[in-house]
Amino acid sequence: MVGDTNLFFANDLDHVVAEAEIMIAETQARGKHIGWRAMLLMLMYGVTSLHVRQYVVKITRDNQISINMFEKMGFVLTSTSEVFNEVTLNRIVDDSWITWLTATVGEYDVIEED
Repeated sequence: MVGDTNLFFANDLDHVVAEAEIMIAETQARGKHIGWRAMLLMLMYGVTSLHVRQYVVKITRDNQISINMFEKMGFVLTSTSEVFNEVTLNRIVDDSWITWLTATVGEYDVIEED
């Protein structure tokens, strides 16, 4: 295992909101698009299986590589916190983004384990 991805759910009466998180701990695994692929699969799983309608990510302000990755995925900067030294990016899950996500991910299988 080189890292992990997570979704944390917030209570919203209108739609399902998830804060997405990724961490690639092994430095030799960075820069190989492993994080890109893992995050795309997690986002797709959230949309198709968990009915997520909005994603939020919070990233340390100096982590430009991560910020760039999420911007390439269509996330938009919505706030900056000087106190927490982080930026927040959002992505509303709409039909055009689902089309992009589906085309970018390609074929995949979800294997549910007991």
